[in-house]
Amino acid sequence: MIDAGRVLQPLDAAAAAIERLDEYRVPAELADAIEETQRAVDRALRLLLRADARAPDDLRLTALSPDTPLDRVVAGLRQRGLITMELAGRVHELGQATERARSGAVRASDADVARETVRLLRYEVGAASEPVAAVAHESVIGSPSPWRPTTFRRRIRRIGPARLAGWSFSAVSCWRASQSQRHCC
Repeated sequence: MIDAGRVLQPLDAAAAAIERLDEYRVPAELADAIEETQRAVDRALRLLLRADARAPDDLRLTALSPDTPLDRVVAGLRQRGLITMELAGRVHELGQATERARSGAVRASDADVARETVRLLRYEVGAASEPVAAVAHESVIGSPSPWRPTTFRRRIRRIGPARLAGWSFSAVSCWRASQSQRHCC
């Protein structure tokens, strides 16, 4: 199981920079905030890959290495279904925004891209860390179902077979009328 707190720790550490995405005064502040957010997202993705026990050892061992390109990390996460194609695209867009920030051509929309990337990453890491199978199993096993097979028989007896037959006849009649473009009810 993936420890979401550990994986998202770089984003928590960069909270001030992520806040500056909304509160910048000059383009230089925005550029700095985007670069710091990019570093935090990069580190979180690498930690996510390192935490995946199903990933090949060579990829896990080099996940935190600066020599491993981020594209390889993203591809490894995509292959294992830990991130969606949407997040992979957002990470790519954030990389382009970071390049613009470094060259001095930052845009206001780059802040939106960075914010959305962080939001999506937090959501997907949280979803990957939840023990879905265990939660589903406990909810099925742990609570008795209010629907017993006899419940449906009781309801049919209470409603009455004649009323059920009349209801099904009117439902079929309405369906046929809708097929022939006439109104029935």
